[in-house]
Amino acid sequence: SMASFGSFITICGFDYHGPKGHIGFAPRLHPEDFKAAFTTAAGWGTFTLKKGKTGQMAKLQLRWGTLKLNTISLPSGKATRVAVDLAGRNISAKLSAADDAVLITLDQSLMLQAGAVLTIKLL
Repeated sequence: SMASFGSFITICGFDYHGPKGHIGFAPRLHPEDFKAAFTTAAGWGTFTLKKGKTGQMAKLQLRWGTLKLNTISLPSGKATRVAVDLAGRNISAKLSAADDAVLITLDQSLMLQAGAVLTIKLL
């Protein structure tokens, strides 16, 4: 059963480092309209990615526990701007290119609680 979990992680392109507060996704299966579960050291939830003509939108929904975030990596889609939102509150962040992905660095560390929905728009 653990071997199949490894395949799931690979398909999601999941990357996580708890102490650094980093999470990342690079879906390899239907990246234009993707949804999958994720687990971390202290919580679990769902990740959604939808690509459109003008950019892409990602959502992290924490269903249980907590999730410390400092950085998030996502497929680039040639993004030049980022907008991050948590419960209607704009979160200040910087966008930088990293290979075929972008790295979103939050200006301040976040500690998501169960029920939190973090929305990221790449434009």
